[in-house]
Amino acid sequence: MEHSVELSRKQVIEDPVFTVVIPVRNRWGARLRNCIKSITLQTIQPIEIIVADYGSTMEGHKEILKTVRPFDCFVYYYPTDEIWNLALARNMGIRRSNSSCEYVAVVDADLVLEARVVETLLEGHLSRPRSYISCFIRMLKLELGKSDQPRELQMPEDFSKLKETEFWPSAGWGGLVSASRSWLFSVRGFDERMKFWGAEDADLWKRAGLAGMDRYRLNDLGREEAEVYHQWHDDCLSRLSRGPGDTIILTKAESNQITWNKAMYRRDHTIMRNNENWGLWKPQKAEEDRFRYG
Repeated sequence: MEHSVELSRKQVIEDPVFTVVIPVRNRWGARLRNCIKSITLQTIQPIEIIVADYGSTMEGHKEILKTVRPFDCFVYYYPTDEIWNLALARNMGIRRSNSSCEYVAVVDADLVLEARVVETLLEGHLSRPRSYISCFIRMLKLELGKSDQPRELQMPEDFSKLKETEFWPSAGWGGLVSASRSWLFSVRGFDERMKFWGAEDADLWKRAGLAGMDRYRLNDLGREEAEVYHQWHDDCLSRLSRGPGDTIILTKAESNQITWNKAMYRRDHTIMRNNENWGLWKPQKAEEDRFRYG
């Protein structure tokens, strides 16, 4: 595709205290709705919500717009046929965050946040200058409902039941990441060479350490009502460590990209990545890519 549909939905948010970026691709409906709803229920407001849609089909993008219709948020859309690029989608939102708002959190579209998550993030940043915050995430084993029959999680009615739901703990390099907007701009965001997903979160954690940032996880602050939950979906186990006999289904390009991302994470110890066009839509020719799929 040769053009971008940049700002496909705009809701004016005056004087936001925090910006939350949600990257998506062909993801709409209950999970995205629950994620955004949980942000609107945060104890501090107003929050600028940016949905960064990188690569949805036009039909998928229209469904995303239907999902976000009840909420005050911005939606940026970049149509592309290229492989999913989580790093670039996140950077799209970071790059367009309100310049008057000092702190930005990146939140995956599968997550729901308890009511004091953003308040706790803000307290952490204000009390510990140059802080970079990640999070342990509760990976829900089933959606709320019968243990043998998952159903869609309903927000906010079932919000209080999340703690009762069986879960796997996550190491939490990413999923939710929060830092000052000025620092994210200074390092030009996530490394956009790390396409698809895998290692881009650990890589930015490493770069924050190299830059002398105070790194810690949201959970270390020990605040009430500040847990983060990952909603169940059929393929979410492909992102976890699985037991014998389980199969992770990835294309060859996706598998190769994850391997390449991990190699870059181990080898590249620079702090600043990308070029001055980071977070912007740009056509890419195959011969210009630093990684080619076999």
